[in-house]
Amino acid sequence: VACAADCVLALSDKGEVFGWGNSEYGQFSSVTGEQQICNPTHIPLKGLGKVVDIASGGTVCMVLTEEGKVFVWGYGILGKGPNLDSSKEPTEIPEVLFGRNSFSPNSRVTSLYCGLGHQAALTSTGDLFVWGKNRGGCLGVNTDEDRFFPLKVAIGGRVTHVSMGVDHMVAMAKPWMSL
Repeated sequence: VACAADCVLALSDKGEVFGWGNSEYGQFSSVTGEQQICNPTHIPLKGLGKVVDIASGGTVCMVLTEEGKVFVWGYGILGKGPNLDSSKEPTEIPEVLFGRNSFSPNSRVTSLYCGLGHQAALTSTGDLFVWGKNRGGCLGVNTDEDRFFPLKVAIGGRVTHVSMGVDHMVAMAKPWMSL
């Protein structure tokens, strides 16, 4: 179950996604035109593959597929640049924005997290990528400017877990020297 505000996602062991709560920004427009869903409702995500992780930040929903692909929809800073601030359908954030390239072909996203207006992804190499509203510097990137694309956070270790809130984020990491 994932919920940072009033929009809730749940993931079944079969990779099915269910949602309920607020749909004011079209998070559940694939199943209703209403602004609220009171009961858990299956959200059809055709063509994405098996979902292995979910995150919900109130106005933003994200899913991670078993192939390591990240899809985002809703309203706000979605991680796809300043010109895309809303999407009623899941849209992929390119893998290269999470460090997967010819120099790191095995790096892939393994976990997703949402705060209230800011998002994060953790990779198999222990790298943390963040984007979204940067209230009070909550993204940890040494500035308070909003970030429209995923940006790697400089942390002196391998990140193992992340928790995000309204305007803050905490990351747990193992020092590189102890790995």
